Amino acid sequence: LFFCEQGRLYFDDSVLEAGKIWIYPPYSPQKYVAYSKDDVIYYYLHFTGSDVYELLASLDIETHTKINSQSSLVLKRFDKIITAMLDDSAFSSLTAEYNTLYLISQIVNKKRQVNQAGVIKRVIDDMEHSVAKKYSSSYYAEMMNLSVSRFNHLFKEQTGMSPYNYLLVLR
Repeated sequence: LFFCEQGRLYFDDSVLEAGKIWIYPPYSPQKYVAYSKDDVIYYYLHFTGSDVYELLASLDIETHTKINSQSSLVLKRFDKIITAMLDDSAFSSLTAEYNTLYLISQIVNKKRQVNQAGVIKRVIDDMEHSVAKKYSSSYYAEMMNLSVSRFNHLFKEQTGMSPYNYLLVLR
């Protein structure tokens, strides 16, 4: 897992800009270049173990692709991991593992937010094409495979208003 804080990292077929994450799949050679003119700062984590590939797949984390991140949050986690690894206490390895898992969860949650935004876009498209139809939050919740309360929460989180108010504005 590479995180580019500043500058650019050049991979065979892609460029990793600042604020992005790149994950190599297990057992693949790592080929990248950092040029001094770019004033590059990057961090990386190397995972070992036979279950890494299955873990990444189960979390639906794609490899060989750029992942957007909230740079300040990722940088904060890397700092905590580094600090824990430099500490020589019995608790330090647990702290490093916790922060590594937290970092992975941030990547997964960011991906889910992007996916949810796409699903909300489909709901909005449906609303725009059926403005005259009677509103049913359960219809849209079922469309997203969510409970009505979770659907309402996600919709408001993405658009800033409730689904019903959004439909009223459309009308």
